[in-house]
Amino acid sequence: MKKTNVNIMIVTPYLTGETLKRCQNNPFELLRQRMYGLEEGKLLGKEVEDNMFQFNTRKHRLYINARDSDFQDLDIIKDSHMLVTGCTIGQEGFTRALECTGIPIARYSSFYGGRSEYTNRSAEKAGYAFDVPKNYDTINTLFASEEFLEALFNRREDLLRRAISNVNRSLKEPILCTPYLSRVLAISPEERAQQFAKIGKDPQNFSKLIIEKSIE
Repeated sequence: MKKTNVNIMIVTPYLTGETLKRCQNNPFELLRQRMYGLEEGKLLGKEVEDNMFQFNTRKHRLYINARDSDFQDLDIIKDSHMLVTGCTIGQEGFTRALECTGIPIARYSSFYGGRSEYTNRSAEKAGYAFDVPKNYDTINTLFASEEFLEALFNRREDLLRRAISNVNRSLKEPILCTPYLSRVLAISPEERAQQFAKIGKDPQNFSKLIIEKSIE
């Protein structure tokens, strides 16, 4: 059976293991980060090495591209079917800078279900299509779902909502779809290309846009 390729970018150190590595020799910082939801775990049972790894399901070939929270390479970002980011002021600015690009972005944050304590924005207002509880089990269950990967690849809102509803049956806390999901999936391929061309003319433009969105 020919597998469908799905590209997902992770842009939060809480999922790549980087935060845990930085805290290993600092028990006080480790304790502080645990208060923000840091936990030990692996993405789909794999160590994140060299930024990328592959995970095969029966029908899909999932490419996980894990990057630092300040990653800004639009040539790689634009090929993603989905992004997962944190909710720091900078990462929220990053998310808002990608408005109108048509990429569904998931918020992976201790502010799950509420407003950011940094900006007072809800997940929807910040441009997140999904609000995800901050734990590995939730992400791993979602990424292993054939139904979800198929719906994500086809950009079908009805199928995405159904897939997430089915995934939620096995979770302690549900993944939330925000009203922004409808808006991001309504963006056409032509509009997506135009938007990436607009913000990608000069690499510095995207960096400036992130800063502007971070301080608004």
